Amino acid sequence: MLGQEPALTTAHTHPLLDLLLQTFKHVFSQEIPHGVPSKISIQHIIDLISGSTLLNKPIYRMNSLETQEIQCQVDDLLAKGLIYESLSPCVILALLVPKNDESMRICVDSRAINKITIKNWYPIVRLQVLFNELYLATIFSKIDVRSGYYQI
Repeated sequence: MLGQEPALTTAHTHPLLDLLLQTFKHVFSQEIPHGVPSKISIQHIIDLISGSTLLNKPIYRMNSLETQEIQCQVDDLLAKGLIYESLSPCVILALLVPKNDESMRICVDSRAINKITIKNWYPIVRLQVLFNELYLATIFSKIDVRSGYYQI
């Protein structure tokens, strides 16, 4: 029905789980939270190769419909507080790519800035070590990757 929230359960869940999900449906929101998280003590910094100059390329050619679509999506993200105006002197190009449902997705081309960025390498934990840590675990939860993406 129009105006109702989508169901949080599926046909294969246990009845007690259905009750639990309905009781705490505010925790399992279908909407991305508004705004970015408050500033934390650790700030992400992009280190550039010393002596490099910022590359400011001209924007990709777009027709007026594509330009309007990018402006609408940027305005929506600004209104939700998920992005804010950058003070960076560097330009990162944006383009539109069609999604499967025929809507458009903004993609950014950061290849130019990536060429002059100092790469930080961190070792990846071995999969066997991760499995060993989970050996005695009995309760698992999922991470909301969609909203977490906007909080990095």
